[in-house]
Amino acid sequence: MKKNKEISPVEDKLIAGSEAKPVVRILTTVPSPDKAIGYILWGLEEEEIPVEIEEVEEKPLKLLAKQAADGSKLNVGIGISGTDQMAVLHHRDLPVDKPLFSMAADEFNMTQLRMLGANAARLVKGNPLLFHSEQAYSSAPKDSMQLQQNDLNDLAQLSQYKLGELITLLVTELLTNIERQG
Repeated sequence: MKKNKEISPVEDKLIAGSEAKPVVRILTTVPSPDKAIGYILWGLEEEEIPVEIEEVEEKPLKLLAKQAADGSKLNVGIGISGTDQMAVLHHRDLPVDKPLFSMAADEFNMTQLRMLGANAARLVKGNPLLFHSEQAYSSAPKDSMQLQQNDLNDLAQLSQYKLGELITLLVTELLTNIERQG
């Protein structure tokens, strides 16, 4: 992971294609929200995707995220404003004003930031994106126990056909993961 100091507007340009490393770029405003970036990195590292972080001057957040995506060989970028406590996930193929995810101040928490990082990585890999509630993505044991009980209640109400579809899907996913690792 590379973390640059503040970049002047003259230096703030896209990385040329041949010089760019295959990373998800994160552009953050000064002062950098280190704790929030840490949670996003956690989500990216779980998916094993490399990251490059740069601090830049204040700009509209959607534009910041779009510049990050445009400058990434992986076509994915994140813009973060520590001052406003907001984050945006963007892809190179999307218009500036239509980012994939925009996180407002009330969503600026560990779980949502971690999920944003994981979704950036999943976007790179072409894997399904996460749309879980905060409780479903929490790493707290108490929440996991509650989630398991809720899942059991939901499974009891599934028809035998739907349960068979779910089992087939799980087995297929497990076999695919085993093939990738082997």
